[in-house]
Order: sequence, then C-alpha cells, then structure tokens
Amino acid sequence: MPIVKRWSKITGFQVPDQLGIYELGWSGNLVYIGQGRIADRITRHTTKAWSFNQVRYEVTNSKQRAEERERAELRNFGEREKELPKYNSRIG
Repeated sequence: MPIVKRWSKITGFQVPDQLGIYELGWSGNLVYIGQGRIADRITRHTTKAWSFNQVRYEVTNSKQRAEERERAELRNFGEREKELPKYNSRIG
C-alpha cells in the first residue's frame, strides 16, 4: 500500500523525528524511497548532490515495520516502472 499523503514542499516543511518510511520527489516524480528516523534521514539526504524538492512520509514507530514497508514499496515501484527510483540502488 503506497504512502497516501500528498507531496509537501521540502523547504520549510517540518518532518517528525520518528521511525517511518518516506519518499523524496522532484516535481511529482518519485526519486527515492527510504526508511529510518525520518527527519534525520532527510537531513542527511540534503547534504548529497541529489535533486528533490518534495517529501511525503508515514510514521511506523517500528524499525521492523519501516523496513518491511520500504522493501514492499521498492518492489511495487520496480514492478510498475521496471526500475527502481533514481536514487535507490537496491531493494533493502
């Protein structure tokens, strides 16, 4: 089941420092699916030379659940698009 939240602009947007799954986007196109402490992980991605201007997330409050959701979303995306999002290199 995909993340059902709408995309939010990354600038000025407050994300929770809780465990969960998140997606990074560029103008409505999904470029990365990740999991972990959401705020911390997104902050780390801003230091990379990645292009993204949107985010959406789902709090799971469980590392195991976040890892399961990430794998499921990567598999679903891969089956649908025949490749992984731009910045994902493998299914966790």
